[in-house]
Amino acid sequence: MFNNTGTVRRSAEVGNLIQQYLAAPDLAKRTAVFKQILEVTKQQAAVVWLLQPSNI
Repeated sequence: MFNNTGTVRRSAEVGNLIQQYLAAPDLAKRTAVFKQILEVTKQQAAVVWLLQPSNI
């Protein structure tokens, strides 16, 4: 994840998944681990509202 200083902050879970990805022996295993990395980072991402509903 990016913070306001422009550096990347990585959770321990994502770090472990990246190590698994790098050590995976075949494409199918790397693909499965990469999907887990995407899911975890999506869940940990900050939400920025770009629009405000007019009926609030």
